[in-house]
Amino acid sequence: MGYIAKKMRKKGLRYYAVFNDAAGKRHWDGGGFKLKKDAEAFLKRRVAQVADGTYGRADLTFGAFYERWITSKHNLKQSTMVSYESAFRLHILPTFMERPLSEITPLDVQE
Repeated sequence: MGYIAKKMRKKGLRYYAVFNDAAGKRHWDGGGFKLKKDAEAFLKRRVAQVADGTYGRADLTFGAFYERWITSKHNLKQSTMVSYESAFRLHILPTFMERPLSEITPLDVQE
């Protein structure tokens, strides 16, 4: 969920959508709306994106996501990481490497 915050700027009063993403990080978004109803509509869209898991993933490809994940710190044994890297390289990346995360569906993964 989120709320509308207002701030006085040089150009007058502006309304901002404030919400938490899936990781719990707070975001002030929207760039400052002149009308509160515009900020409310924007907030409603952002909350829906967070709820369905698409917020912040629109332009990220699976390959870019994989690179972030594989290079992040893990509490896994080295042999497990080698196994994961091999499975991704041989079976997953050839199919999903260039596809945006937002376009991959559960059915795509099952196939």
